[in-house]
Amino acid sequence: MINLDEIILAYKRLKSHVYHENSLQVLMKVAEYEDETIESKLQALMVKLDKYKNNDKSEILPLLDEITYNLMPKSFQNENSEEKGFLYTNQNRKDVYKVDRVTTFINCPVEIHIISVLWIKFIGTLLDQELGEFCFGNRLQRNSDNDIEDKSIKLFKKYYINYSEWRDRGIKTAKDLHEIGLDVAILNIDIKNYYHSIDFDLDKIITKAGEEMIWLNNLMKEVHVKYAQILESAGLIEGGKNILPIGLLSSAILANHYLISF
Repeated sequence: MINLDEIILAYKRLKSHVYHENSLQVLMKVAEYEDETIESKLQALMVKLDKYKNNDKSEILPLLDEITYNLMPKSFQNENSEEKGFLYTNQNRKDVYKVDRVTTFINCPVEIHIISVLWIKFIGTLLDQELGEFCFGNRLQRNSDNDIEDKSIKLFKKYYINYSEWRDRGIKTAKDLHEIGLDVAILNIDIKNYYHSIDFDLDKIITKAGEEMIWLNNLMKEVHVKYAQILESAGLIEGGKNILPIGLLSSAILANHYLISF
């Protein structure tokens, strides 16, 4: 059973992450969630998880039923205009702004976000540990023994620090090769709509979960399946795909793991 201290720590890690990463949608849900009854809410979650572990889904299913999605515009249609240049302003200059592309975020109870963080601690950390040193994005904060700090509320390494190191090392390596007379090409690629274009079944990592945590991996799979069904019904993704929910912290770990062979 996952004890109350572990759930409280997972909640603190969630709060720390959404605050520092400025994840507005989740931050607002956390702000609404935390009140004078917060401890009883976390205790109730512990009971729900214990029941689920013992094959009683009755109290987890209502959380899954609350899963939906939010749409955020990613780009707008570029309409032809005789105007030269662009004016950026916070004033509405048109009656209608036509959206070209949208990004779909999972909208779910805070309890599911906490479960996602628990999954990272007990299962996701094993996947992150398999990544090489040249994978810089979405890496977990580890100590000198390559373990997650038990009491630290920091979950991921700071993105801007890792990004700077990735960029600087790449440029330095290119310069070093050029100076010894070798041809160098720097290739920058982006996988379009990555989280929603992959097809990954969490059953593939069931052996990494360990006997004691298979139930937790199964629970996360139920979250993924439920969310994919909702997006499929809305015509937002192709049918029958196991996508990664944008907005769950666990998806960042799975996104890296999916590309490990590449």
